[in-house]
Amino acid sequence: MIEVEGIRIGLVHMASHGSDLVGAEMMAREMDVQVLVFGHIHRPLIEKGKLLLICPGSTTLPRMSAPSVAELEIEDGNVRGNIISVGSPACNYLKFAGELAKRS
Repeated sequence: MIEVEGIRIGLVHMASHGSDLVGAEMMAREMDVQVLVFGHIHRPLIEKGKLLLICPGSTTLPRMSAPSVAELEIEDGNVRGNIISVGSPACNYLKFAGELAKRS
């Protein structure tokens, strides 16, 4: 856990064993943080409710997404998360889907 400008941020590798975010939200509450940054799933995700749950994805082994990182912005006691793509998809399906989108 770190604190930046009064915002408590939890950093963990794996936040949930399931496909939903219930475990991640429970972990954030248990850690008493406003933001939980987690990984393990290798795909970017942001869920903003009472808490901010954010997975940056992966720069080297993305799953069904382009390589990515996360950015947190804290201003006047408010926190916002952004996902930033840092390359093109490594997955052949996503490359194909991107080519189809360019044609339309």
